[in-house]
Amino acid sequence: TVLSGRITSSTGAEGQCYHVVTFTNDLFDYEEMVIDEGGQLASYSAREDAEAQRAVLDGLFLEHGFANAPDGEDRCGGGAVVPGYAHIRNCVVQHNEANDYGGGLYLQPNALVSGTIIKSNNASVGGGIYIEAPENQNPDTLAHIYSTTICGNTATASAGGMWFDNTNVRVNSTVVWQNNANDNANVSGIFSRTSADTEYPFNYCAVESRRLEGQCNLELSPTETEGVRWDNFDPFSAFQYYPSEM
Repeated sequence: TVLSGRITSSTGAEGQCYHVVTFTNDLFDYEEMVIDEGGQLASYSAREDAEAQRAVLDGLFLEHGFANAPDGEDRCGGGAVVPGYAHIRNCVVQHNEANDYGGGLYLQPNALVSGTIIKSNNASVGGGIYIEAPENQNPDTLAHIYSTTICGNTATASAGGMWFDNTNVRVNSTVVWQNNANDNANVSGIFSRTSADTEYPFNYCAVESRRLEGQCNLELSPTETEGVRWDNFDPFSAFQYYPSEM
């Protein structure tokens, strides 16, 4: 299923919405009337079954969002702004753009992404993904990215692949490769660690031209043909990943 940010008005004028997907913690009735404004998930993080209660997008294409509002959150996350109660799973996030942060996805504290391909997105910082830092960081605020491929994204300033702020992320079994930026093409962010810390932000990850600090991380050549989803000659058009028409 393809979810597209391209829209056409009744007059035939074409445009793009700020976000392909917008999450909400309002509770609606069957007639789409708000019956609980913000209370439905207000205590989400305190629930014992919090992970089971996530809002999940699974097996979708999110494409052609354009977060170009004059100001505010609608300048971030062309594919989606992902809140702490949401999970992007087994999706392809592509061809989205944001004027500020997170062309593909903008992750708020405790957001979750897994098994997803994030490619060909654009932003000023964090062309593929931008991870937001909370005011007060603790283990419950960490965003998580697992088994994901981040490639072919572009940032006009920094971090074509991924930007993380104040070490507020845990990334595992993920490839960051062939992204572009004026500074730090693939991964950039603020990493602070004391002798008491036992965890690194990145583990079991492969990043182009850089071996990140952490457990079992790998450095990939820019022309690597093994260990990634595509080779250097046909990086983003393998037929099996895409519907016949996009």
